[in-house]
Amino acid sequence: MTYIAPETIEKVRQIDLLTYLRANEPEDLVPLGRDTYRLRSHDSLKISNGLWNWFSRGIGGRSALDYLINVKGLTFTDAVMKLAGEDFNISVSSFSRNTKPAKTKEKTILLPEKHTDNNRVIQYLEYKRGIDPDIINIFIRRGAIYESEYIDRKSGRTFVNAVFLGFGEKGIVRQASIRGVDSMYKGEASGSDKRYSFSLTSETKREMLHIFESAIDLMSFLTIKKICHHDIFNCHYISLSGIYRPNNEKKDWRLPLAIEQFREKHPEILRAIVHLDNDTAGVLSTEAIVTSLKDADIEAVSIPPRFGKDVNDELRGIRVREEYRSR
Repeated sequence: MTYIAPETIEKVRQIDLLTYLRANEPEDLVPLGRDTYRLRSHDSLKISNGLWNWFSRGIGGRSALDYLINVKGLTFTDAVMKLAGEDFNISVSSFSRNTKPAKTKEKTILLPEKHTDNNRVIQYLEYKRGIDPDIINIFIRRGAIYESEYIDRKSGRTFVNAVFLGFGEKGIVRQASIRGVDSMYKGEASGSDKRYSFSLTSETKREMLHIFESAIDLMSFLTIKKICHHDIFNCHYISLSGIYRPNNEKKDWRLPLAIEQFREKHPEILRAIVHLDNDTAGVLSTEAIVTSLKDADIEAVSIPPRFGKDVNDELRGIRVREEYRSR
């Protein structure tokens, strides 16, 4: 077995994909804008500020090492040796010393292109996910949801995604979660900032915050509230764009960045309800979030889905019962 020194692996991990391609495969790069490129060989793979995302395959990463393993199919050992070897034209040590990005530099988000309309996304959310059309239109009008389409040149297949946006100051898009309408793809746009995720904020100060794993769960909960004839604008709602699995044995707990940012912007929040999934990761993360919120003097409880894996499963179960009763 080939031995590779740990320090070599660490240096290789710091090489971003754009640097590697400029040195080795510059003909494969197609400029789209400042520090933004796509590849001729994989037209749905885009690069922005060293981050890359292959949208048609649901694969993304930061480093050239990830690219060589996940896109080119090299083994870990071969990929490391390729990057550290003579065929790589940039010194690893000088790269890691001279091209480290400034900590204060804001991320540049690379968004999928918008389709001409949102029809397939609307149909997907309403008919496959059971979300109320009025709820969908709230986010469409706010520009927080749009449809993206691209064609994979190798297979000729058209892929459609729903894109859910999170906004920062002055309405600038800072985060984008991507969900396949006709595939199982889930991902984030390269350059997304997890502090700003898909949400619905009350226009007046409200003490209550509802927390969800995904944008679809958030919209599902709003639909359930509407079905029950409850006011949907009397609270704040935020999705986390996925969760991390905390180390509960070591109590390695921390609030997700989206919650920290939201609390900073809305200090009036005194209570929170966590609606995460009924799986192992959701249960563990719920315990961590509820405990961390209580430590921050927020009254927090967990109300998981009454049945099914997530809030959308609960909504679809309600829809089935509604249809049965109407017969």
